[in-house]
Order: sequence, then C-alpha cells, then structure tokens
Amino acid sequence: MVRLYALLLFLVLGACPRDALSGQRATKVAPLIAPILPAEQAWMVTLPLSTSAGPAMDEARVYIPLEGEHFIAIERDTGDTSWMVDIESTWPPLVNDGVVYIAASDELHALDAGNGNHRWRVPLARNAMAPMAFVQGILIVLVSPDQVVAFRPSDGQLLWARALGGAVGPASMAVDSTGAYVALGARLVRVMLADGRIMWDQTLGGQLKNPALARDRVFVGSTTNDFYALSRNKGSLVWQWPFGGDVVGSAATDSLVYVASLDNLLRALKRSNGNQVWKQPLKTRPAEAPRVVDGVVALAGPTSMVTFNAAKGMSLGTYEAPDILQGAPLIDPSPKPFSVSIIAVTRDGRAIGLRPAEMMFHERALDPLTALPGRVLQKEPSPIP
Repeated sequence: MVRLYALLLFLVLGACPRDALSGQRATKVAPLIAPILPAEQAWMVTLPLSTSAGPAMDEARVYIPLEGEHFIAIERDTGDTSWMVDIESTWPPLVNDGVVYIAASDELHALDAGNGNHRWRVPLARNAMAPMAFVQGILIVLVSPDQVVAFRPSDGQLLWARALGGAVGPASMAVDSTGAYVALGARLVRVMLADGRIMWDQTLGGQLKNPALARDRVFVGSTTNDFYALSRNKGSLVWQWPFGGDVVGSAATDSLVYVASLDNLLRALKRSNGNQVWKQPLKTRPAEAPRVVDGVVALAGPTSMVTFNAAKGMSLGTYEAPDILQGAPLIDPSPKPFSVSIIAVTRDGRAIGLRPAEMMFHERALDPLTALPGRVLQKEPSPIP
C-alpha cells in the first residue's frame, strides 16, 4: 500500500517516490545555458555593396538591405547569393512564414522569401521611423512623424491607422498579443491591436528608447539616465532606477530585466521591484539593446558582441567583428549542432556566418605515446635444466 501511494505521488507531482515518502524536496535542475560564444567562422562573403540597415534571417536565408536601392538574400548555411532585387530601405526587414517585409521610403513590400518575387506592395504616406513588428497576424509599421499603421500580412490591406499627436521624436516599439507600446520622444503610448485605440499615454522625460515587456511590466530607458518600469495595463509608474549614463536598451524575462547603459555597465534588476541582482563592466560602449537567448544575455558593441550568464552575470564569450557592425548580430534562439547559428553583418559590406564552437563537438587530438603502457615483464627461468 505504501509503495502504491508513493507511485501515485510520483505520477501526480513528478517527484521521486523516495523523496515523496521521506518528505524531501526533489533537487531543482538548473536551466541549460546555450553555448553561443565562443564561435568559429563557417563562412564570410563580401556583398555587392555596403549595407544600409541590419539584417533578418529565417531557417534558410539571411536578408540584407544594401546601399544603392538594392536588397539581397543569401543562404544561411553557405553565404551564397539566393536572390537580389532593386528595393531601398534603411530599416531591418522582417521575415515571417516565408514572406519578407521591407519598409522602403514610400512603399511597403512583401516578397516571397524563397525567390524574391513580389507578393504585394502598398504605398506608405511617409518614411518608416522604426523597425516593423509582426504579432497576432498583424503587421505594425511606425510612420513619420507619429502614426501607428496596421496592415493585413496576406495582401497588404490597411486595417487601421492611428496618429498619436502631441510631442514627437525618435521612435521605437515593442508588441504583445494585445497592443503596441510605442516610445515616441519622451512619451510611451499603448495602442490596442484590435482597432488602434490609445489605451494610455505616459510622458516621462528625455528621449525614450527600446521598450521591453515582461509579464505585467513595460520597461523603457531614457537619455536622462533613468530607467522606468510601468504597469502594462494602466501605464502608471511602478519603480524607477537612476543610472550613470543614458540607457541604450533593455531585455526582460519573467524574473529579471537586463539594462545596458552608456556608463559601460550591464545590469540585471529584479523585474518586480528594480533591486539589482548583478552588474558587469563592459570594455566598449553598448550599441544595441541586450537580448536574452536560452539563459544567455547577448550585448553588441560597435565591433563586438559579448555574452553573459543570465542568472549569475558571469562572462561567457566574446566575438570580434572585422569592422563596425550593422546592427546587432542575429542569434538563432534554438541553435543546433554543426549549424550556422549566428550571423554578423558589417557596414563595409561583409556577412559572416558563425557556428558555436561548443556545438561542433571537436575531438581532442591524440597525444603521442612516450612509453608503451603496462609494466615490464621479467623473463622467467626455464624449468628444464
């Protein structure tokens, strides 16, 4: 009867029967850390022209805007050119479900990711002013000077457009399943995806940059050196953290938020109250917002990318690019052994495919033997006289 009770506990709670009977708690397994860096170069190609914006990638290809009104797709495994079209853009493209979306100066393009053929194209009233976002089957574009515009991805049909009005400035955006959170100058605005209705509008200070989302919080940093946590539903201020330099950007998980600032520090703060968990000095100034990939925080500088253990802050690895990076290197959220999992693009027109070294499973070279193994046997005397 006791064994049956223990087995039931094992099936329901997932615990070891011995632990269930003894009252001991099962040991918590630490999350795996993705071995992103160090990485080895799989290929490097020189593109036909310099790059005009950061890239995007999917499982098969990398998509890169080039100077001179050109756009190129290269194979992710080899760097070979897949196709090239004449479209200009100064913003990173967005790829989803086999379609590449490109915001040009006066048009929005949708191309087949496999061959570059047009699916559709629609006019834009003015230039895009931030990278696009795709969520809940809606393509969101920020259009100068203050418009949030929603398109249907299948055919480019306009769903709604909302002018935010008021003071404007540099823009950035984060999205979830219900809304777009737009940082516009000193304002942070929540726009509902269903109809473009403004849910709340909060003015903070300075120039706000790169909002991030986690559970019930919206995070945003400012050029006033302040970092803010706001209620996702109401837009009210929950906590505020003063830094020693402008906040470049942040990334958040359910428990922690990672903040990079121009005092050359990367900090991990508790999501709920802003208490500092760890901080790490940086050798170069951060150029992009940090990203969290499977237990690793990755942060790009002008010519390099560094990675840290997300929980403890320990340094894990560094990649040094051959020139100034065009945007942060792309990282596959689920890196696979022997595969190109990181793509770096430089402003001078080079694309580099990298494979995490620890996922290459290199065998250690054999050491030459200096002596034969075993022990020396002595010759036994013959039993015959």
